[in-house]
Amino acid sequence: MKTTSGKTLWALTIYFILLFFFLGVSAMMHYFVYSKFDKVHEHILEFMNVFNGRIIYLFYFPSILLLLSSISLFWFAPKNFPKWAIFASILFSTISLFALFFLLIPLQNSFSPTQGFTIEKYNNLLTVSFKFQLLPILLQGFLSFWFLIRLFSDLKIVRRIIFIFLLALAFYTAGTDFIEKLINYPLWLTIGAKDWMTFRQEGKLLPFLLVYILPAFLPLVLSVMMFWLKPNVIKLKYILLYFGLYLFISIVSAVYFVPKVQLQLNKGYSVSLINDLIRNDFPLRFFPALLIYILAAFLFFKVAKTKIVE
Repeated sequence: MKTTSGKTLWALTIYFILLFFFLGVSAMMHYFVYSKFDKVHEHILEFMNVFNGRIIYLFYFPSILLLLSSISLFWFAPKNFPKWAIFASILFSTISLFALFFLLIPLQNSFSPTQGFTIEKYNNLLTVSFKFQLLPILLQGFLSFWFLIRLFSDLKIVRRIIFIFLLALAFYTAGTDFIEKLINYPLWLTIGAKDWMTFRQEGKLLPFLLVYILPAFLPLVLSVMMFWLKPNVIKLKYILLYFGLYLFISIVSAVYFVPKVQLQLNKGYSVSLINDLIRNDFPLRFFPALLIYILAAFLFFKVAKTKIVE
């Protein structure tokens, strides 16, 4: 492979992983973290300390890296990526980054016992989060779908769309999973019994299904379709492994995590149940999910390598 092709391949791989990962992070932050800020009162200081300590690595750093990765496309993107589209991608990343550091972080820090909670602050936080953080990344995601359609132009349209969705949802789910498991679960330990039922029950079902549940389990169906519609350069054993990992996570969730943990937490606050959830989630769901994310990156790299070299 030529040096230029190698740089292009790595630049694209890193860009698409970061983009869809950060889209998942941004969606979770808006719908399942920020939207819960007004439900915590008794232990708000402890809640915000845990939040601020963990969010740096999963929200702030990826935002910076996404902008740098978007800028790298200006030099390393394939020739069939129009310059205006690359500039648009950089613009969306820039808006999101500036909104995060100059609007969202000051608003986040205002939720403290010293500054007090007001409904105006809460509504402003959600508005800024959606309009200037989530929406630009969502638009960048749509633009990237178009990039991928052009990149894999040698694949027939049905194979192309299935493959792109399979990869994009894997990286997106990595973002939602990291926020849920590494941010939300530890935050639950700080809430306390007084605020728990309000915190737990006040939520909209549709965002939960569309933002978290459906993207997490749709790849199970897509991986089955890939048995017959996979790109030729991908061996069937990788698709079987992909499917097996998703199936394992689905079965474990249906048999243990949903009925014995999550539904029980709907009935009342339990530190022991939350600790069980944190302790058992890594070996049974998080570790297999990590293997899925690594496998998805490998599949993208393998197919993109063939296309870029050609």
